[in-house]
Amino acid sequence: MKTYKLNQEYTTKVEEPMAAYFSSGGSYTTIQPSIIQTIRNGVSMASMSLLTSKMLLSLVDLSNILHVSLRTLQRYKADHILDSDTTAKVVQLKMLNEHGIEVFGDQLIWNNWLREPIQMLGGSTPLEYMDTPFGFQLLHQILGRIEYGVHA
Repeated sequence: MKTYKLNQEYTTKVEEPMAAYFSSGGSYTTIQPSIIQTIRNGVSMASMSLLTSKMLLSLVDLSNILHVSLRTLQRYKADHILDSDTTAKVVQLKMLNEHGIEVFGDQLIWNNWLREPIQMLGGSTPLEYMDTPFGFQLLHQILGRIEYGVHA
């Protein structure tokens, strides 16, 4: 077997802020098996309502994010268990909310930021990008840039 000589000049320690962001283990970057199980089991309408009230989301906002009709959301009772697709979107929303609070340090400031047009989104609001998985991913990227002082 051939042996390779390693150059001791290089280290394996990564010190870049973005590397730390992606490996930090924060709840918005790490998917745990428990999250998958939660999605499979579904969450109740009451749990979702707590999150949306924190974020000051209207039923219309929620309807757009979840791709569920407004009338259907209005019919759900508090104990109604959401299906796995809808629950996955609620989990994405929760993770984004946690990341936003971590970056801005306050729920109210985060809520306001969601409703302000920003240049990186072509003048659209972050709230308008919460209707697709890629929109959530883009918002996490923007939050990461803000977090590390990169122009966003």
